[in-house]
Amino acid sequence: MKFYDVFVNFLNEYQSPLVVALQKCTTQLEARPDKIHNVVKKFNHLQKAKLKEGEQRATLCLDTKDIVRTSRKQLRASVLKL
Repeated sequence: MKFYDVFVNFLNEYQSPLVVALQKCTTQLEARPDKIHNVVKKFNHLQKAKLKEGEQRATLCLDTKDIVRTSRKQLRASVLKL
């Protein structure tokens, strides 16, 4: 009977929390690849958005009509300040 009590105490105090902790670890490890995939997907989306933004800036900077327009606006603004 003493052996049975010791065994029950062992199960209640040590093995049960250990099993619960191992189950939590397993669920976290199973969910981890999905989280990593989502982070990579989000990073790729942000990177594509930055590339598109850079391409738009480059086309605006190289657009001669826009350059002339902005320089005329700046010239008018400087004349109006005087």
